[in-house]
Amino acid sequence: MNINKQKLFKILEKRIKKEITITERSFNSAIKAFREAPSSLRTRSDTTRAEQDRMQAICQRRLNELKKGIIDLKKLVSIDSVTIKEGSLVVCGNNNQETYWIVNIGAGENLKVDNKEIKTISSNSPLGQVLLGRKEGDIVEFKLDGNDEGKKLKIIEVK
Repeated sequence: MNINKQKLFKILEKRIKKEITITERSFNSAIKAFREAPSSLRTRSDTTRAEQDRMQAICQRRLNELKKGIIDLKKLVSIDSVTIKEGSLVVCGNNNQETYWIVNIGAGENLKVDNKEIKTISSNSPLGQVLLGRKEGDIVEFKLDGNDEGKKLKIIEVK
């Protein structure tokens, strides 16, 4: 597998920074709406102001999560192990091969590097949970969305 994790990181970092920008706009809008919301002295109900305050808190938590995620993601780029852990790049397959990058943020993204599609998955996802701790040659079985028929994958390569 000749996939450069640094390239993967840059692509995912760019997408996360875009989400940060969008979330910052939402946060600033919530602050403005909070300031402009009628106070309890001007209305019988303070629900508008309380709702805007709640929106600020949600946006702030998400911003903190995204910024911390980028810092943590940088640490995962250097992970190179025989055993699968968070940060591992894993090639699995049976009839066709798929490559997964186990990350702490940005899971669910499909990244394209050197004409190769990489699926980012969370270590908390069903597949992530099954892969952690495994190594090349292992066969894993897991179920998606309560599907009675499990899916089997052979771990072909770990980086």
